[in-house]
Amino acid sequence: MIRELVKGKTAIFIDASNIYFSQKTLKWHIDFVRLLEYLKNETDFWKAFFYTAYDPNHKKQKEFLDFLEIVGYSVRTKFEALIKYLKRYWKRCIVFSVKGHVSLELVKQAKFIDLKKLAKHIKRK
Repeated sequence: MIRELVKGKTAIFIDASNIYFSQKTLKWHIDFVRLLEYLKNETDFWKAFFYTAYDPNHKKQKEFLDFLEIVGYSVRTKFEALIKYLKRYWKRCIVFSVKGHVSLELVKQAKFIDLKKLAKHIKRK
């Protein structure tokens, strides 16, 4: 199905916070292994990136991120503990977010990705 729409190398960039809250709201569950298999079978797959804030004290999160790396995702993390610490002691704090990192990754990977096709597709919508 997607093969008809997507031509050339395919990369996927996942913002974990958006996925997490969407799954929670819609009561859906994403099978990340099946998603990756689908993309590998249906496209000229290149790479999958997963962006998230990271709390090293959260064991389940670490296990999940390790699992994603094992099955083939490139996991990009930001340290979350500093945010909690700053919020506890000051009214104002520096907030670290992964939102800009997807854009930055697109720029870094531009030589591997046909962004012109992506831009044309977005303009059509």
